[in-house]
Amino acid sequence: MIPKNMLGPIIKDIRKEKHLTQNELSNLIGYKQNTISQHESQKRELNETDLAKYAKAFNVTPQYFYDRLSGNGEQIAKMIADNQSKADAKQDIVNILDRLDFDERQAVLEFARFKLSQHK
Repeated sequence: MIPKNMLGPIIKDIRKEKHLTQNELSNLIGYKQNTISQHESQKRELNETDLAKYAKAFNVTPQYFYDRLSGNGEQIAKMIADNQSKADAKQDIVNILDRLDFDERQAVLEFARFKLSQHK
């Protein structure tokens, strides 16, 4: 999966540096906690209005996010590698499932759901 924004991890880092939870930040900027989570995890795009709201909440300029990003080449490389690894794993899973019959796919999905339930 290609990230929808590159600044999400920077926003998350700053939020943690400011000792804010996602819920506390959501109260400051007027977004739902889920929106902040999606921004931070790069599942949702950020626009200039979003950046302005985050900047105001953190008492920084919007440019500050880009400055942090440009000084973080190692983090960018890791994000790209992590996203590529996830994409490769997803493709592997799809390839495996494609080779199974319906009952075998159901068994795999049931096992996956069981494993997920153990993470809660």
